Amino acid sequence: MITFSMPGKRKRTSNDARWCLNNSNSLTVKNFAIEFGLTDRQYAMTRYRNILSTHFSRGRRENLLQDLDGWKKSLDAKIFWKEQARKQTIAETRVRCSAFVDAIIHEEGPQGSSINNDDSNNNAESSSSSSTNSRDRGTNINNSDDSNHNDRSISERNHSSSNNNINSHESNSDSNNSNTGSCSNNSGSNASNNNNSNESNSDSNNSNTGSCSNNSGSNTSNNNNSSSSESSNPDTSTPTEIHTPFIIKHVNVTDTFKQYQEYISSHYPTFTIENDLQEIMATANILFLAPDDHSDCKRKIFQLSNLDLMCTEMLQELKILDTQENEELFNDDEFIKVTRIINEVAEKTKTIRTAKLELLTLAASMEGGNKASVVEGVANLLTKLPRVEILNMDKLGEVELQTTYYDALLSELIADQDKNVALRWPNKSTDEEQTDIRPDAIVSTIMQHDFGHPVGFGEVKPGNSSTTKHSVSLDVLRLGIASKRAIDKWKLNSCFGFMINGFDLTFFITKKQHENCYTMLEIAQFTYASSLSNLHSFVSMMNLNKLTKVGRCFWNECHTTYVTGDDEAGAMTNDDAGVVPVSELYALISRTCNRTLGVSSRY
Repeated sequence: MITFSMPGKRKRTSNDARWCLNNSNSLTVKNFAIEFGLTDRQYAMTRYRNILSTHFSRGRRENLLQDLDGWKKSLDAKIFWKEQARKQTIAETRVRCSAFVDAIIHEEGPQGSSINNDDSNNNAESSSSSSTNSRDRGTNINNSDDSNHNDRSISERNHSSSNNNINSHESNSDSNNSNTGSCSNNSGSNASNNNNSNESNSDSNNSNTGSCSNNSGSNTSNNNNSSSSESSNPDTSTPTEIHTPFIIKHVNVTDTFKQYQEYISSHYPTFTIENDLQEIMATANILFLAPDDHSDCKRKIFQLSNLDLMCTEMLQELKILDTQENEELFNDDEFIKVTRIINEVAEKTKTIRTAKLELLTLAASMEGGNKASVVEGVANLLTKLPRVEILNMDKLGEVELQTTYYDALLSELIADQDKNVALRWPNKSTDEEQTDIRPDAIVSTIMQHDFGHPVGFGEVKPGNSSTTKHSVSLDVLRLGIASKRAIDKWKLNSCFGFMINGFDLTFFITKKQHENCYTMLEIAQFTYASSLSNLHSFVSMMNLNKLTKVGRCFWNECHTTYVTGDDEAGAMTNDDAGVVPVSELYALISRTCNRTLGVSSRY
């Protein structure tokens, strides 16, 4: 008996591998991800490496992998994957919103009851037409796309949610949306099962999208499975606040900020930091806002009226512009007592020790609060400030400014041993792994016998002949980057910052408003007291209340948000996954220092 062996079936080259071979001369992982619409960084990298190892010769493979390693460390790679994550988030949000709106229309519309009654009476007979109508209404968008897409798009859908760690931003997006996928009802109706068969198939490959189980016995509630399940389970379908567009009145800040970044990317190959500080910070996803101090480029994109509106609304939200008389602010009697004591010290009719005792007694009568801390800070200044002003600023260094002038007030305003919050002047990094930024001051928590996480940072410049706008702008940039990193790593609601330039003191609040949009807002600016002889001009009614509001803003805003165990575990493994080294931003900045640039603006 003669037997014949069947030849082995030849393995077909996949579409993406064939494309890579056809475009090997210009092949990069970026072009590969764009061509096949891949938004998951980990999957794209893994698939790209597999193709190289399987289909390319050793020499060509090593060259491509070397190019890949170099590109991964570049700023372009960070920006590209953040943009891919944003696209993925928008696409998922649109699908969920479409389904949710359809559910509302279906349930609340004038024809909702009749449709449900017809479906319940003719459920078995109309299962196929119900499925068709559901697709027409857009509730099963993924299914209608499946029949028309080629292997490339199918591969994209199967793998787009297979990993939760695209980058530091994508991991937040995926973890927040892990339970908002399409839902599958387990009712006993054959008609509803037919209606949802395609949807179940499309979701079977998405291990991270989760499914909502709705054991309803009613046939009418299962006609539009994805929409009805989302509306009945708001806890699993409502997007978290961080994914909601940042909108102030009529201004969609999220979209306009994206246009601002795109304009910068296309028009600014390099930067002069004296003029372009705000554009550099926008490159790092930080929207810098200072009242009446907006760059020309930012005014062009946002419009000046909108920028003024944004600053006003945000300051009002922080209660910085609060002018209503209340117990938290100084009244006339308290202000008169403070100024009388300060004037008596300046005129030498009262000793410093007696004046300090009277101020501390006044602070004790205020029963705590932020204005009591301000009075205690002013009392400390009596024993720290020189009686007359030091005119030669070149003899004053950063350390002397910190210890003699500013620590006396700031240690009372933004530090409290009873609350385990300390103001430190270490001039070293808060993170052993990220040492490229070393702020002059750190406001950090205290955990038993060690320092905890930071909640604020400070930078100091002496304000003498050695200080230039170039150096001050670099410090402001470092403040923004350090605050952004702290918010991401420690899940802070906001991060505090202050900039000292000689006797100019400025406070900032940095806050994460959207996935790729942080705001750094100037909340107050002061001309500081340089001696006891001009202390009375510093402790004006306006300044005392502004300091009180700054302290209140710090204690109300700069704290950690609620973090689940899963979020904390993710932060431990991906703390620095999306951190862009500040040196990459420095590389975009001209090293030439020009004292004539930017003299008409503070930033």
